[in-house]
Amino acid sequence: MTTSEQQFAGFWIVSNYSCNNRCNFCYTEAQGFPSEKLSLENQKGIIDSMTELGAKKCTLIGGEPTLHPNIVDVIEYGSQHGLKMKVVTNGRKYANEDFLQRMIDAGMSFTAISVHGSSKEEHAGNTGVERSFDETLAGIKNCIKLNVPFVTLTTVNASNKDRVCDMARFLHNLGVKSIVYNLASPIEGDVVNDKILSPAELARIIQGSYKVLKSEGIQAHFYATVPLCLFDRDLLTSMIDESYLIPLSGGAMSECNIYDGSGIAFDPTGNILACTHQVNSPIEAILDDQQKIKPREQVRDILLRVRGTIGPENWKYPSEDCDACEMRMKCIGGCPLFWRYFNPGDYIDKSAISSPL
Repeated sequence: MTTSEQQFAGFWIVSNYSCNNRCNFCYTEAQGFPSEKLSLENQKGIIDSMTELGAKKCTLIGGEPTLHPNIVDVIEYGSQHGLKMKVVTNGRKYANEDFLQRMIDAGMSFTAISVHGSSKEEHAGNTGVERSFDETLAGIKNCIKLNVPFVTLTTVNASNKDRVCDMARFLHNLGVKSIVYNLASPIEGDVVNDKILSPAELARIIQGSYKVLKSEGIQAHFYATVPLCLFDRDLLTSMIDESYLIPLSGGAMSECNIYDGSGIAFDPTGNILACTHQVNSPIEAILDDQQKIKPREQVRDILLRVRGTIGPENWKYPSEDCDACEMRMKCIGGCPLFWRYFNPGDYIDKSAISSPL
């Protein structure tokens, strides 16, 4: 397959929305953690279709994907088809070393483990499950023991905004080499509770954390899902150059698949999503009325049609000021989910627009 024929770099399979945690800022909460699961055969069909269109990586996500009874089989099938198989998980099942080893043997090449507190109390306050901290911690230790490539993911929200640096210190002392922070975002504007922080406050938290963590020699990465014009310009350049701040586009770790058109997601009912967070905006279905994947050529046509709706040529910036900003190719105006609730005019700072980074 030539580069021009490659339609997708990767894709996400949301195999199930069920979860053994109840994080109060999770996009799955809006779904009520439904019990539907993508069957093994349907997941294989998705893998077949996406690899035909050039995909090289597949990320299994939920919900909690390790609860799916066929996750090891899916990893093995994807790996056999040349995919780099990744798993985003709360890590609790990794506390079982035998289970983790089976995932590795099947071909899991990378995993991201969600951690939401540096103590039992803090973690349980976010996950809603008292024993979740001990199991996640054991899972992280097993990944270190078995040399599994992994990152930790912590979602910055109102309940932990004052303990971001404490979290990084805890993980650093535990031996975690890659500490990553996401920013809690509105769920398509439908669910915004007291856990969601404004773009301006999130930028202040990131900036303050950068100063502290850098002074202590602790490396962490923050995904910049808020506009770059909210940051101090001098600090912004340093944060990006030192990989503390990861813009949504234009960098080695950057990953907004809607903007660059690199990938799509499939939910447990077989709907295509532009992003796993856009749970209430299915684009098109690849399953028939019997919940079986549609014929291969029909699925291919659907996927190509969807591919034509994403990418830079289809991107809409949240403000006219973004169009004149020379940072826009890195910033892309922040994550669109914020602008379904917050007013861009209250945050996009035209006075910060100047020369490119």
